[in-house]
Amino acid sequence: MNFKIFLLLFQIFKISSSFTINCNFQSINLTSIGNFYICQTRNIPTTSGTIITNITGTHENGKSNFDVEGIDIQGNLFLSFFPRGFGNFFPNIKAFMIHYTSITTLYGDELDEFPKLQYFIFGQSNLTTISSHLFEKTPNLVHIWFDWNTIEKVGHYLFTPLNISMLQDVSFFNNICINRWATSQVGINNLINELREKCPFDDEDLSTTTTLVSTTLETTTEDSKCKENVEEFVCELKDVITEVQEDITTLKFGLSQTNDELKKSNERSNELQIEFYQLRREMELKLSLKDKEIDDLRFELEMNKDEFRKANNALLLRMELLEEELKNISTNCGCN
Repeated sequence: MNFKIFLLLFQIFKISSSFTINCNFQSINLTSIGNFYICQTRNIPTTSGTIITNITGTHENGKSNFDVEGIDIQGNLFLSFFPRGFGNFFPNIKAFMIHYTSITTLYGDELDEFPKLQYFIFGQSNLTTISSHLFEKTPNLVHIWFDWNTIEKVGHYLFTPLNISMLQDVSFFNNICINRWATSQVGINNLINELREKCPFDDEDLSTTTTLVSTTLETTTEDSKCKENVEEFVCELKDVITEVQEDITTLKFGLSQTNDELKKSNERSNELQIEFYQLRREMELKLSLKDKEIDDLRFELEMNKDEFRKANNALLLRMELLEEELKNISTNCGCN
């Protein structure tokens, strides 16, 4: 391919930083929280700096964007950057769920557009690094799940902006540096301490990468230069576009089949997650009941010990009295 054509294509893709999301609007039940009206989507952009500029989809009767409280991003293994711009359309998001992606790093500002967020799941992905700043704008979080990732680094101050006493469930199950979840205050505090010990991370390491990500949005000067050269290459570009469109058609066919498989896999994964969560709750309840039984047995044992001591003392006293009577009888018999 002519180098000028390649350069032009690169600039055009760079300019095209907007994206339309198609939502499957539906009502679902989230464990321990309740019913939510959500936007479930698959066709997510895959490039850095991409901003969602349009939302399509049919709402349920009587519903609008203001009623949407959750976002569920289904399997998209080609998604390598956290999607931005949902907050411009859905101002009342309380739950954000994302599964099966190639995202490796959360730089810290990904959740800033969701100040009402309570429920955050980021699972079954290639996530390795989490910035301390991720929860700075989401003080109402109560459920946090990072299950089935490859996490190695977690910012030391990740949980500092949150009210720890409000947290009900924190899970870092099946990761590289940690494999643990907690549902009690004591357990959550222990988990946080374990994260700081086993997954230490200095957020300054992200400064260079964050700068690179930010600069992808600052292309005004480059865009203007590119537009001046468009007419020169437009004829050559038509042939390239035709080839690309044919490739896209082939890819769409392959992706449609892959998406169907991913949908089934993700549905089963969600079912297993709910079953796992319920089993975990049942196990904790059983352990709690066992602890109560042990406490009751200990109390009963102490009571029995006390009664035994009293009975033993009474027996010793009786023996002393009998010995005294025996002495008296012996003395009287000797005198006679």
